[in-house]
Amino acid sequence: DQSAQIENRWLTEGNKAVEQPEKAMLDEIQNYVFMLYETENPDLYPNIQLISETVLKYFPENVASLTNLAVMSIFTEQYDNALGLLHLAEKFAPEDGLVMMNLAHCYKMKGNKEKALFYYEQTKKFGDEANAQFATEQIEALQKQP
Repeated sequence: DQSAQIENRWLTEGNKAVEQPEKAMLDEIQNYVFMLYETENPDLYPNIQLISETVLKYFPENVASLTNLAVMSIFTEQYDNALGLLHLAEKFAPEDGLVMMNLAHCYKMKGNKEKALFYYEQTKKFGDEANAQFATEQIEALQKQP
């Protein structure tokens, strides 16, 4: 809310304008959300939801916040809701490896092997090395299933 009030005109301690203020702010918010997530304390998850919803109020195409909300839905096994959020994120960032991995996971949990395999392949293509390796393992495991 504060950012909207000041029209994203953030200043450093020396009253110098922050370069790319919108990106800087969103990056800091996402870093904070990630810290909350890393605590693995479910009592903090509503904070992740509130922060992400607030970001989306001002930045409706923010892929990180869409993904955050999707992950919260995954934790509560609301896979259809998560898929809706993730497909919206995919629309804005079709080469985001994390979005692809979460889509794959949702489809795997829903029992849709074909779509899970497709999105794990996308994860291999667009994800970082660790996620690509994880996707490879998931593909191998899914292919062994009847």
